[in-house]
Amino acid sequence: MKGVYISLIIMAVLAVAGIGAYFYFTGSSETVAYLNIESGGVQVNPGNGWQSASDQMELKKDYSVKTLDDGQASIVFFESDTMELDPNTEVQIAQLVANQVTIGQKSGQTWNRVNKLTGTREYSVETPNSVATVRGTGFGVNVTENGDEIAVDDGTVQCGSRDGKTVKDIIEYRKCMVKNGQVSEGEVSREQLLIMKKRIGFAINILERLQMREIAKKRFMINILKKRYNFTDDDLKQFIHDVNTGKKDLNELRSKFVLKSLWVEKIARITGKIVELNKKIEHIDEKLASAR
Repeated sequence: MKGVYISLIIMAVLAVAGIGAYFYFTGSSETVAYLNIESGGVQVNPGNGWQSASDQMELKKDYSVKTLDDGQASIVFFESDTMELDPNTEVQIAQLVANQVTIGQKSGQTWNRVNKLTGTREYSVETPNSVATVRGTGFGVNVTENGDEIAVDDGTVQCGSRDGKTVKDIIEYRKCMVKNGQVSEGEVSREQLLIMKKRIGFAINILERLQMREIAKKRFMINILKKRYNFTDDDLKQFIHDVNTGKKDLNELRSKFVLKSLWVEKIARITGKIVELNKKIEHIDEKLASAR
């Protein structure tokens, strides 16, 4: 009887180990929020005062982030949605759950991109004057003494005053202005189109880093892939770059991975978004050319 119990225990351990191994090969761990320091001085306040931030540090609900005169940073939520912070910008994470991200923007300028790589969630930016709410789009929020300006480069943003009395749906390549509780709407300028193009390029850069971060989670799988296809690290980076820029089909990337998994699909979704944003840049170039 004792031998039976020992056998059952061993089988249970092996089963658990098997589950763990399966998740290692197929699953994908997720960081809820983390900070990229792009340049200069960046500070974080976890609730007990401002201190120097560190690159890739994890952030939590109620954390505040502030960029200094020379500082620029980005925050990645659920390894999907991103917020870029220009110099002299301060934000606070007010809500951070799977179906909702709410950011309080106290000052400065941000650019936000809701990529929907890890599910659909409501994403809102609240300033002292305005509220911008989306489920999948790219938009900028500029807080000034003369009111707020919200410019949209993709999708639709619900733009409104803080009291909720005035709300407008703003589509791509348009903007809304919120001042003294009033919301107005207009076309973006040529200069703003150029800014949008630059912002999309920066978003692509963030996603490419997220892509490589995801790939690095399964280094063992990558080594198998390299041996199977006689790849070097440089070859792999070039192949992924070719997929990102549309020179190779995204399905070819999927086919390289023998074991289909959440991890592979997550990489594919990130890659698909990069391809989409590269096409967005081409579309803006066409708009700029036709406006001459």
